[in-house]
Amino acid sequence: MDMPITRRMTAMYVFALALIGILLITEQALIQQQLNVQAHDTHVVNIAGRQRMLSQKLCKAALAIRFSVDDGTRKMRIDELQKVAELWERSQRGLQNGDRALDLPGRNSDRVRSMFSDIEPAHQLMLDNAHSLVAAAQDRNAPDPGWSPYIQRILAEENTFLTGMDAIVTQFDIEAKQHSSQLKSTEFGLLGISLVVIVLLGVCVFRPAVAGVRHTLLELLEAEERIMEQNTALEKRNHELEEQRVQISFQQVRNKEMEAKLAQAQSQLTEATTRLSRAVR
Repeated sequence: MDMPITRRMTAMYVFALALIGILLITEQALIQQQLNVQAHDTHVVNIAGRQRMLSQKLCKAALAIRFSVDDGTRKMRIDELQKVAELWERSQRGLQNGDRALDLPGRNSDRVRSMFSDIEPAHQLMLDNAHSLVAAAQDRNAPDPGWSPYIQRILAEENTFLTGMDAIVTQFDIEAKQHSSQLKSTEFGLLGISLVVIVLLGVCVFRPAVAGVRHTLLELLEAEERIMEQNTALEKRNHELEEQRVQISFQQVRNKEMEAKLAQAQSQLTEATTRLSRAVR
């Protein structure tokens, strides 16, 4: 009877622990996933914010080329413009399509994709004119007026790009806050599920197990009481038997004494009979 109860309780405890373990693993997996999304959101917002700075740096480098007073300064500004244009272009593409090296996932909402499409003409015009400006500036024989149209187009599109990029950064920040709210909702939801599961385990697993243990303990106590009563009765019976044995032993001693006296009387009777027979003769 004890073995089935033990096995049943063991099975219930194993089931309860396994369920709690699965719940904790699932909770951690979901939270880690949400935390990764949140970390990517922060990184994306930073890169998007840097795009505004790079666009302004692009305009500054273009103007610096225009007003360079010597070849050494002009070469330094040309190199700066090339590097800024390369990073600016790559970051813009990475924000839209993803870039593993820049740790950009490229998973944008429809709203963000639409906003990027709106500023893409301004971005492309600034980029094309930056490349054209670099090519013209590297030609030492090019007249100064040949540079001005590229600079003017870059400056003309700057405000459009900055305005659109500001809106994109704001949208990224809004979506990041939404993801943060989802993380909080997920945590509260998992907390609620955990509490419900714990209550159900208490009602469906631990409560029956405790009831089974209590029932088993009561049975053991009752059995112990019965054994104690049987031991008491057995001790009483043994005491009675011991008294009877003592009485029997005492009676046996008395019987032996009576047998000895009887034997002695028979012996005396035999001797008397013998003497009487002799006297008659």
